[in-house]
Amino acid sequence: MKILYLYPNKIGKRNWGYQLFRNEIARQHKVTFYGKRHPNFDPLCVDVRDILKRCDSPPDMIMTFGNDSMKLYKGLENITGILKVHFLGDYNDSINPELKVYKNNIENQNKYLKNIKFDVIFTLSYRALKLLRKNKICDVTGCLPFSIDTNIYKDYNLKKTNDVMAVYSTKTQKADAYPNRNLIHQMISKMKVSSKIDYVVHHAMIKWINRSKININSINYYRTLNGRFTETLACGTLLLTDKPDDLEKLGFVDGKHLVIYKDLKDLKAKILYYLSHDDERERIAQQGEDFVRKHHSCQIRVKEMMNFIKEKTRIS
Repeated sequence: MKILYLYPNKIGKRNWGYQLFRNEIARQHKVTFYGKRHPNFDPLCVDVRDILKRCDSPPDMIMTFGNDSMKLYKGLENITGILKVHFLGDYNDSINPELKVYKNNIENQNKYLKNIKFDVIFTLSYRALKLLRKNKICDVTGCLPFSIDTNIYKDYNLKKTNDVMAVYSTKTQKADAYPNRNLIHQMISKMKVSSKIDYVVHHAMIKWINRSKININSINYYRTLNGRFTETLACGTLLLTDKPDDLEKLGFVDGKHLVIYKDLKDLKAKILYYLSHDDERERIAQQGEDFVRKHHSCQIRVKEMMNFIKEKTRIS
């Protein structure tokens, strides 16, 4: 499959998971990337019709992602005869009247998506997929949940010298969308355990996950699954998390692949329990690792994506 992917190279950004997924697409298909920080990018050439003229041969598909495509590339709405596929990042309505996180984001996205007339649009969560279908943006829509590059995120057999890890951003907007993160940090700082809570990324993050007995996750107030699930489990570390609504739909089982906590009191009790029950903690962590590698790797997700596109569209 020949694909033109219009998006900056974000391998150096804090959240590099999406770029790792795009890199896996390029391993399985013939992909031409075009955007900032890619070697072929020309900031004076941002009209898609002109970009296509630079390709050796017409692609079978054009892919875009999130909001960056809206801000930079021009003329995509005029392209016909080539399948157009878009990946939504955050796509959420404001379910709290006093909390307007994402409100403008979704309004701008809807306007852009309707104008471009994409053939296929993917979301990261089933909640977002339901909202997308409610807004009648595109006839063909699907969910591609978080996946992980298991060549990078894996068990490196490092000694687990750290008890508890809870590394994530707690900036103002994040604190609004993730209401328990600051509370978890405060709780951990008062416990008599070794902990890691200051922010690290990429390979440093992977090493800390590997060195930690427990990694604590805190989902957003939309209650959707995030990247910590696949990142943690792929490294063979026990994940303690509050429960997202799509947990069972994606095959995760509480007590088998990870452990769910109900509230902060329950979280504290489970931290202490699993720190004192090594065999049980390690058994769940191993089962979680096996499950993610079998069902939620980037390699598998790319194949699922392409099978969906071929089934739902004219492309072969």
